[in-house]
This record gives sequence, structure tokens and C-alpha cells, in this order.
Amino acid sequence: MNMKEKFGARFKSLRIAHGFTQPELINSFSIKNPEYKSSVAAISQYENGKRIPEVPDLIAWAKYFEVTTDYLLGLSDTMFSNFISSIKDLEKTLYKLSPDDRLTAKPYIEKLYKTLYKEEISKITNKITNIKILGKTAAGQPIEYSDNYAQDIDNISDIPKNADYALIVNRR
Repeated sequence: MNMKEKFGARFKSLRIAHGFTQPELINSFSIKNPEYKSSVAAISQYENGKRIPEVPDLIAWAKYFEVTTDYLLGLSDTMFSNFISSIKDLEKTLYKLSPDDRLTAKPYIEKLYKTLYKEEISKITNKITNIKILGKTAAGQPIEYSDNYAQDIDNISDIPKNADYALIVNRR
């Protein structure tokens, strides 16, 4: 596959991953980059491997898709030049992936989470709380309840340690 074909395949893949048709992509790109002019015909030529944009346009497209120019041109398989330094960076990176790649990444992320937080997860899953349900109440004005309880609930992990009882709240 030559560079034009690699560029076309990657460009089309990025467009589809962002959920755009060719006209929608032109509209979105033009709003963010009014100084660059592009057309559906140019997008079609890019995606069909017939043309690569001029360098200023190539850089603008790379910035738009938040990938490196080397990735767009097929010179590198590394899409992003920034490293992940915060949860927001991780979130942005995951959103840059295609839906299929996100599904592929999910089990790895879950495994990483379980590995990093193994001790905390163990504490949560081993915590067994027994709390009395005093009854039901409507959301809004508070209603006092007596010590006569309706039932016990076991295995609730999100109950504060200092809770004495619970109420079932009807939000209607």
C-alpha cells in the first residue's frame, strides 16, 4: 500500500470513528478551521487514495483528528503524541479510539483497574452490612418513623459506617 492509500484508509477510518459523513466532516472541520477550505470532492479523493493534502492542510487535519501527521500518512502506528498524565487525558484518548478499538481496550482497562485497586475492591466485596429498613417515605417533607422496622437488608457495600437505619424513598 502506498502513502496515498495509507493516508486515505486512515483518514476514512478517523472520519467514521468520529461518526461523520463526508459532508458532516467538512461542515465540522470548516467551523473549527475557517482559514482552510476543503470540499466533499477533496475528502473523497483523500479517502480513495488519490490525493494527500498540502502540508498546512495535513497539519490542520491532524490537529482536527488529534493524531500525529506521521500516523495520518502511515509512517507510524502511533496515533497520539501526548502521553497520558491525568484521568482526563485517558478519557480523551479512549474517545479517540474507534468503537471497535474501545471494545478491545475494555477488558485490558478492567484488568488494569482490578490490578491497581485489588486491595480496595477486596475490602468492598468483603464488607457485609446489615441495616434495618424502617419503612417507605416520599421525597419532600420529612416524616418521622418509630423503631419498628420492616426488614433487614444484607450485603450492601455503599452504606456509611455510621448509618443506624434506612428508608426506601419513593420519588413520585
